[in-house]
Amino acid sequence: QELRGTDLSKLTVSLIDERFVPVGHADSNWTQLLSAGFDLPGATLQPVLTGSDQAETAENFENFLASKFAATDYHVGLLGIGPDGHTSGILPHSPAVTAPGLACAYDGGSFRRITTTPLALAKLSEAVVYAAGESKWPVLDRLETDLPIADQPAQALKAITKLTIFTDRPV
Repeated sequence: QELRGTDLSKLTVSLIDERFVPVGHADSNWTQLLSAGFDLPGATLQPVLTGSDQAETAENFENFLASKFAATDYHVGLLGIGPDGHTSGILPHSPAVTAPGLACAYDGGSFRRITTTPLALAKLSEAVVYAAGESKWPVLDRLETDLPIADQPAQALKAITKLTIFTDRPV
């Protein structure tokens, strides 16, 4: 509501991670976002899922990310951190940890995923991370040390120039 009337024509919004399900499926992060009322009139809203197979969808997402990183000056990511230390859809010891591009498609167990990679996260100008709940506190403690990204993918957040973490962890 607060952005109504603001010129958003230069704003593009997409996801950092998406579950590879049919377009419009209830488990789709994009569908959940729209169902929650997300709407930015005038902005470009770019879903990851297009109805193509997983490999083609990942390639399209990779191309989209590359073009936006090349054509724009400022890139903001909104992320979470899971109790296992994952961020984005980069699960510990998953193919996304070492993927050479900006996007990766893989089977994450409970869902097939299309996600950004540590390389893509490093291209963000700024990230805001939400990590609440007691199960996240040990992850945040470990984030303060240097661990292999394969063990704790959230370590990739340290490459982002401006990082803000919102948490309920006691100081």
